Amino acid sequence: MIYSDLAMETRAGCGKIPGICVEQEKAEGRTVTRVTVENKDAATFIGKPVGTYVTIEEKGLTNLESCEREAFSKALSAEMRALFENKSFSSVLIAGIGNRNLTPDALGPRCVEGILVTGHLRDADGCKTFVLNPGVTGQTGIETKGLLASVIGTVRPDLVILVDALCARATDRILSTVQLTNAGVVPGSGLGNRRCALNKETLGIPVLAVGVPTVVHASTIIEDALESRSIENIELTDLLEEEKLVVTPADIDESLQICAEVIAHAINLWLHPDFSEAQA
Repeated sequence: MIYSDLAMETRAGCGKIPGICVEQEKAEGRTVTRVTVENKDAATFIGKPVGTYVTIEEKGLTNLESCEREAFSKALSAEMRALFENKSFSSVLIAGIGNRNLTPDALGPRCVEGILVTGHLRDADGCKTFVLNPGVTGQTGIETKGLLASVIGTVRPDLVILVDALCARATDRILSTVQLTNAGVVPGSGLGNRRCALNKETLGIPVLAVGVPTVVHASTIIEDALESRSIENIELTDLLEEEKLVVTPADIDESLQICAEVIAHAINLWLHPDFSEAQA
């Protein structure tokens, strides 16, 4: 069982699959992987919806100097723009998916705090931006899809950007990889708590989902450790899978904040080309 929200991980080790195109490039120390799921058969095979998935890996992302973070945000912004073929949008809703009170799940709520909001300004030039922190169903009793649909019906944006924490298969991708996709997101899917899908079909407008892995299943860590020593302990890994235990770094609070700021700045650079960090 592969527990991962990253398309590049679910694709890895599967060989050549009809309907799935993979491209990879390296630039300025970063690895960019583009996985395109072209049809429903391919989507069923790897368990990811049809769409394009772009992952940018930057080892030591949370330890970069300010100038290096700026460069990463610019690269991330360029990938966002390219994913929508350089199309411009007159209004965009940015929603932070997740539970702010649970640090590994707080990426979205923290990210939207750094977004330049212009939707309330009557004389604002360029793209009008709105933000929303919908919380999670356990807090509100309302499906995130319902809240988003209601707000979308009110402000009528051209695009919705969803920022959410993800689950990875490999520990070295935690807080060092950003995934972008136009296929939307299924909140909680990586942790076995799937909610209503948030995508173009359910929300009625294009969706950009942005995520960073913040956790990994304990069972995958134990499995990797046993495999490295050629040891089999099915009972142990099965127990951990059943308990759904997950692991997150000890410095998650500070590192998550850095990731949230980097993503927020990338979004600002894309939607507001004249934006500068001094305006934040």
